[in-house]
Amino acid sequence: MAHHEERKDGLLVKIYILVLFLLGIALWLSFAPSNNRLSVDLELNKRIESSLLAAGVEQSDVVKQYQKEKDTAKAKWIEFNKTIKLSEGKTAESFESSLRSVARSLKLGLRKTENPDGSVTYDFFDKIGKYAVLTFVK
Repeated sequence: MAHHEERKDGLLVKIYILVLFLLGIALWLSFAPSNNRLSVDLELNKRIESSLLAAGVEQSDVVKQYQKEKDTAKAKWIEFNKTIKLSEGKTAESFESSLRSVARSLKLGLRKTENPDGSVTYDFFDKIGKYAVLTFVK
């Protein structure tokens, strides 16, 4: 009879250890930083493009655009940069509410900088880094 109880206790210990191991993995996965931010940056770029298009910005208004691959210990992503020439009667502020809406929808911050040359820059960012930089020039 004692031998049977020892096997039962040993099995319970093994089950307990397995459950603790699985809980440890689940806890680690919940706190591990996401290493890939490509889905955020690509979705952001798509939404910015749609927002600009809806506001009447055409491809010919984009005077400069490029992208930079970013790679830190925490994540990898692409930073999109655009310089847009404002057409007559448009100001950078006329785009601000739609840009704020895009940032909010992806849980990103939006920082506005009024530059000495009269241009206005908007940076989309989070705690990991910058995802897009839009500069409006006259």
